[in-house]
This record gives sequence, C-alpha cells and structure tokens, in this order.
Amino acid sequence: MPIPVLMPALSPTMTEGKLAKWHVKVGDVVKAGQVICEIETDKATMEVEAVDEGKIGQIVVPEGTDGVKVNAVIAVLLEEGETDVPKVTAAPTATPAPAKPAPAAAPAAAATAPAPKPAAPASAPAPQPAASPSGGRIFASPLAKRIAAMPQNELLQRQKAAEAALLSWLGEHHPRAVRGLTVDSMRNLRAGVAERFPQKGHDLTFLRRQALAEMFAAAGYREGPAADDAFEIFLRERNRVELYADVLPALTRLRAKYRLFALSNGNADLERCGIAELFDGHITASAAGAAKPDARIFAHLLRTAGVPPIEMLHVGDDPLADVVGATQAGMQAIWLNRDARTWPEQFAPPARTVTTLADIL
Repeated sequence: MPIPVLMPALSPTMTEGKLAKWHVKVGDVVKAGQVICEIETDKATMEVEAVDEGKIGQIVVPEGTDGVKVNAVIAVLLEEGETDVPKVTAAPTATPAPAKPAPAAAPAAAATAPAPKPAAPASAPAPQPAASPSGGRIFASPLAKRIAAMPQNELLQRQKAAEAALLSWLGEHHPRAVRGLTVDSMRNLRAGVAERFPQKGHDLTFLRRQALAEMFAAAGYREGPAADDAFEIFLRERNRVELYADVLPALTRLRAKYRLFALSNGNADLERCGIAELFDGHITASAAGAAKPDARIFAHLLRTAGVPPIEMLHVGDDPLADVVGATQAGMQAIWLNRDARTWPEQFAPPARTVTTLADIL
C-alpha cells in the first residue's frame, strides 16, 4: 500500500518548517537511507532520508513551501508493483495535541539499561536547537552523521567477543562450515545477506540466522538445527554482560516511581542479562520493523506504553540513534556519556547529559 512521507520534527519545539528542496522527482525509485529532500527552520537545515524503498508516486508539497506543519504528508511512496496513487492535498496537517497525561510516565531506556527521569512539567520551556558556533544555521547531513567519530562502546566490544566465541564453537563442533573463515569474513557474509534482504536490514536476528544458515548450506550440511544451535551460542555470549555498579541501584529506584521500557536495535535479552523484572516492556527493532533512529521504532514504543511523546523520556548513549532519534520523535532525551566523548557538532546539543544512571534522579 502507498507509504506517506511525513514532515519531520528537527527539534522538540518545532511545529512547522520550510521544505527547501527536493532531491527526487515523481517516478524516481529510492532506497531506504537515500536523501530525498531538505528541511529548513530558523536554526537548522537537515537532509531527510527515505525510511522505506519504493517509487515516488506524488510530491505533495512543492519545494520552497514555507509553514509546512510537522507530520503533514509531503510525498507519497509506492511499493513495488503499485501504480495507483491516492491523491493527497497539500494542506499541512497540524501536530496533534498531547493526550491527557497518564498517571505514570513511561520513560524509555536504551538496551544498555539506561533509564529516565520524570518528564518536565508542560509549562517548562523545552530546549531550543543550538545555533552553530558562527551563529548561522546548522546543516545536518546524514553522511556527516554516519562519519562522525563515535568511539566503540561496551556493547560493540561485547558483540565482538560473542562473534569470536561463536567462531571458536563452530570450529570445534562444525569445522567444515568455518574452514578458512575469520570473524571479519563472517561479518562480511552477514553484510552480504543485508544487501540481498534490504527490507530486513533492521533485523539483526534475521541477518545472523540467515548468514549462519547459508554458511552451513555452502559447506554441504543438510537442513537441521545446526544454525539454530550456533545462534544460541552467539546469544548466550552476547548477553553475558557485567553491569556497571550504578545500574541496578538506579534502575531499582526508578522502577519504584516510573514505568521503564527498553529499546534495542540488536539482540539484547533482558532475561539473560538478569534485569527483565525491572522493565515493563522491551521493544526491539525486529518487532518494530525499524531500527533507531527511525521514527517507527519510537512510535511503536509510544503505542506500547500508551502515552504521548511528551511523557516519554529516552536515555541512550548514541548521539544519533538515541538522542536525535528520540528528539525527532517528539520525546525528551538524555545523553548517557560515560567515557567523556565529544558531542558531534553536526547535531544540536542534548538538553541534558549524564555520566551514570545515578545522575538521572
């Protein structure tokens, strides 16, 4: 069915902006992650990426149009095989008013187990997007976002350890399947799967399982539980985590006051990590059909929690996936920066930064 492309929010306070430029035209085929247009406010210019692949069926809002409301339909994307384009008027859609506050706020937590603090009162001023050092407009390019230097965190190190453990186990139990392979070459196999299944790029569980299945098939193994057994080894090692000293005490205190949810792009398993009882729910990219910073995973979280964005506070350690993603979804966001990293200058600075979960309360 046709997919509406909506006017994004560049900050929590943005209600409208200017559609400055289209990078595509009707009939163009676009891929997920491809830049399709530029949006301007008085503080920033941001390139907007397609979140789905398909063909541009209609440009609803012409370039140069000012005063386009957040969440208004600006274009229509057609999926493969579709030809009928539902005509959408260019009248901007106003941002929905926040729903009546729920008795308990439902802040979000990242898969690394950060947790939130109470949402600010409705009357409190929200943080404004920051101007560039020169006082001019900030231009946030997706390419710049991807190449921004972000040191590897503990999750990446845990993933590498899990991949090494998996290769060792395979070498012992199924040596023919991994003959001549290394951790890097196995990672390349998974990247190949992602290229052939772009619609599954957000689903790391599928990508790993499929890569293992293909690896076993290439080695001449019959279909069987070998790939599932191998994936279980990876999951066991991936979730063998040592929590920071502040995590359990902070989550316990937060749990006494608020509903907590975990939001994960990967294979984190709260049960295996030993902290599931502290959370009301766990939203994964696989279940949501999209990964952070895609707005769809945050929307899935809000539907699950049953609260409007203003009542959700997201805490995470990735500037783009966590802070920018949550902010553009209309939530409040806190950056968890344990290792004194520098905030990428391409993005407006976070409203708040903490170094431990204990700092949230």
